Amino acid sequence: MTDAPRDLARWSLHCFCLRARSNPKKIIGLDNNGEVLFHLIEGGTADELRTRGVEITQSQLALLEAYRLIEPNGAGHITKIPVLGPDQIGVVREATAQMARAHLADVVTHAREIATLLSERGLRSSTYAVVFGHALDGVIWDLLRARGDLPEIDLTIEEPFWRGSFWAVYPGRAGSAGTNEHVEGDKTLVMVWDDATAIGLGEVAADPEMPHVLRSLPRGAKSVVLHGLPIPVLHPSDPLHRAAVVLAQTVAAVIPERRVGKELIGGTGIEVTPEDASVILTHEVIWEVSNALTETGVVGKTDRSGLGSRLFVRVGG
Repeated sequence: MTDAPRDLARWSLHCFCLRARSNPKKIIGLDNNGEVLFHLIEGGTADELRTRGVEITQSQLALLEAYRLIEPNGAGHITKIPVLGPDQIGVVREATAQMARAHLADVVTHAREIATLLSERGLRSSTYAVVFGHALDGVIWDLLRARGDLPEIDLTIEEPFWRGSFWAVYPGRAGSAGTNEHVEGDKTLVMVWDDATAIGLGEVAADPEMPHVLRSLPRGAKSVVLHGLPIPVLHPSDPLHRAAVVLAQTVAAVIPERRVGKELIGGTGIEVTPEDASVILTHEVIWEVSNALTETGVVGKTDRSGLGSRLFVRVGG
């Protein structure tokens, strides 16, 4: 990995861990933990790290082990999370690009239906939020969970900080997005974030009026103004939701089942669980599809700029 930083804190870090109390990403950013993790990719002892100029304390090792970022390996430790450098992620992205193109014409058709439905509500700029945040990074996970392809994410006594999948990639994808949620009863505020919008969306989530607005949402409401921003509201019987399900089904159909995914990533020399493989491949496909939809103009670049275009409310489910 001579072309990659020798510090995982400078890599692109991803967590499929929606129930997490503490995201391991922040642990990697502390002290020189990112360097330690890089140098333990193939295993080693504290003394061996010091010979390479990497200082390490027992308390650091204990913290990294508690967060399941490393595990004992003989007399030392080894990095536990999947680490995909330029050669490995290049192979994976070549495969996922082909998967994303497999039914792209159908994907575009279904995304346009979502855009049309939102336009009828005066919320055309919310196309990106609903297409990416609800269909691609929402419903698709329900479909894969029903297939048995995903890791468990509910916390346990043994895994109290986070549970799911966590991995490091270099190089990362420019502008790759994810979702965060804030739940109030049967209503969920979904925020589609990236590096440019994470802070602003955090301010929306911290708005003291937000819980009241969600709880008092009228039955059957199709939109709501939150933090001064008009955003869509999706219900299980909503045509918007049904269109998102069809879009998600189309994309999910091209994603290999978890054991095939494990073989694909394993072929690059990276050891992963079948569930981690499924999560990694699905994210790469989602980002490929999202970029393709932007390039075709279904999701306009302006849809991805303002905070209002990154939000929606999901009722039930």
